[in-house]
Amino acid sequence: MAAARTAKVETSQQDLGSAILLSRQLLGRDRLREPVYRALMQMLARDNKRTDALKLYGQCEAALAEDLGVKAARETEQVYRDILSGGEAVAGAADKIAPPAADERPSIAVMPFQNISRESDLDVLCEGLAEDITSGLGRFRLFSVIDRFSSVEVAKCTSDALEIGKRLGVDLVVQGSLQRLQDSLRMTVKLVDTSTRAQKWSGQFSLKAVDILSAPDKIMAAVLPSINSQVESTLLERSRRKPTLAAYEHLLVGIKHLRGYEPDDNRLAIEHFEKALASDPGFALAMAYRGFADIVYHGYDATPPDILDAALALIRRASVLDPDEPRIWWLMGIALTYSGDLAAEEQCYRKSVDLNPSDANALASLALVSVARGKHELGLSMFKEAFRLNPYHPEWYWIDFGSMLYACERYEEAIEAFSHRRDPHVWVLCRIAACYAQLDRMAEAKAIVGKIMKMRPGFRLSEQRSGSWCAEDTARFRAAMIKAGLPE
Repeated sequence: MAAARTAKVETSQQDLGSAILLSRQLLGRDRLREPVYRALMQMLARDNKRTDALKLYGQCEAALAEDLGVKAARETEQVYRDILSGGEAVAGAADKIAPPAADERPSIAVMPFQNISRESDLDVLCEGLAEDITSGLGRFRLFSVIDRFSSVEVAKCTSDALEIGKRLGVDLVVQGSLQRLQDSLRMTVKLVDTSTRAQKWSGQFSLKAVDILSAPDKIMAAVLPSINSQVESTLLERSRRKPTLAAYEHLLVGIKHLRGYEPDDNRLAIEHFEKALASDPGFALAMAYRGFADIVYHGYDATPPDILDAALALIRRASVLDPDEPRIWWLMGIALTYSGDLAAEEQCYRKSVDLNPSDANALASLALVSVARGKHELGLSMFKEAFRLNPYHPEWYWIDFGSMLYACERYEEAIEAFSHRRDPHVWVLCRIAACYAQLDRMAEAKAIVGKIMKMRPGFRLSEQRSGSWCAEDTARFRAAMIKAGLPE
């Protein structure tokens, strides 16, 4: 993202040569940065190097196919077609002003929709619509979007826009409701200024049940101009293929179970993802979640190799069907955590963040793997941005943040982060024990080891779960656990 922005800014300063050189250097370091390919193709075309621009598209296609097994995004293909046809889009594209930095952009939160009819089957649609609008708005770099997890948590306490603004630190809030009227659904949506409670925009949509999946696009089209009067309707993403309503509902229920902690939640999640695919075999996001659910069901790092391979194959197939869906790339990155391929894992998270810069979960995952690859300060700054985008985040944020701090040898801070886990499992306690051992606070380390052995009497370090850590950090972690007194 920063690379593409740099290229655009320099181009606007009539310094095409420097911008082209910088873009080539960036691709030399990471040949999978698709936004950089697009920016460079546009600049080459503007510099009357049309043949080079067309060749670059071929290089982009080859890199993505060889390393990730996917095709170039539709946006990249469109740039290629514009250059091929000599269209005007190329001439103007490189001159566009880059979006403002994150701290200068207006921020927005999408609150869960109210189910006015109080019909249980509408609950999942209310949640799904808010999540889809959050994801859709997050793709536009003109503003930052607070993660839905934080919006849901705050919605439990208040519906007052002024209070929401204070708690989430946002300028604007989207609120809405859904009501059944015989054979149709009425959706009411409003955009509110959190500093004044003034409505910036409001709208009402009457939809047939089969049209409900197009609602997020309609709402974004109406809300965007109210956020920034200069936003053109052409900025809206192309409408992707919509799944059937039944498939969409099963996906939402499956995700809800996958996020749950009841004994049957993972099994029920798999059942609903399979029902979604039975209703719509080409539903890419449901396909990706189906593959990922197998990894969750089998205990993440305990997943047998053949099941892990099958899950990854399913997620990769989903990425080919819908390469513009950022959540698919995030799920693929998590799955790759357990294959030990840090480079591929990082590429997937980066792709997800490129597609949706406001996705706090993907940003947190990218931050963790960045630290694992030695980019400590970059990773910590990215994770702090994830905290900002999702201030009421789930507890796993603290575990990943603590792991990052451990890798950075900031053991006191790591202990503080791990301590946020209300009911720490064995591996969290192992990390805490390792931190105490690194600080030579052996009495506290031994006390934690005692808790671990009481929870799991047969525990051995051979079960060690390294996660997104490099070999050096894994070895340091293992040595600290041995020092703490854990059996090998």
